[in-house]
Amino acid sequence: MRKEDKGTIIAQIAETVKEYSCFYLAETATLNAEKTSNLRRACFKEGIKMMVVKNALLHKALEGLDTDYSPLYGSLKGSTTMFFANVGNAPAKPRAVRPSQHAGLPSGEDSQADRPGSAQL
Repeated sequence: MRKEDKGTIIAQIAETVKEYSCFYLAETATLNAEKTSNLRRACFKEGIKMMVVKNALLHKALEGLDTDYSPLYGSLKGSTTMFFANVGNAPAKPRAVRPSQHAGLPSGEDSQADRPGSAQL
């Protein structure tokens, strides 16, 4: 990937983080295409934005923001799926995200960051 492309992606991630009041981080690499599609569909229906990002780019995007997200950096390995919402518990609500309903899908509780000012694991 070219440096210019990385810069564009970092800026896009940073803008998305600023746009929403909270976000969740989850590992979804083990999901097959059908489960991923179902998860995306459920998120869309609930007004939740889902974005898969490379952690190095996410790390750089978070470093460039005013809020201190350093507690999250240790959990960034490989690729991460980000769920953005303006309601803190919204990513946990769609049926497709509930592990008791659909085995193998993330619960949305891997890590969460709410604003203002705090990042939680």
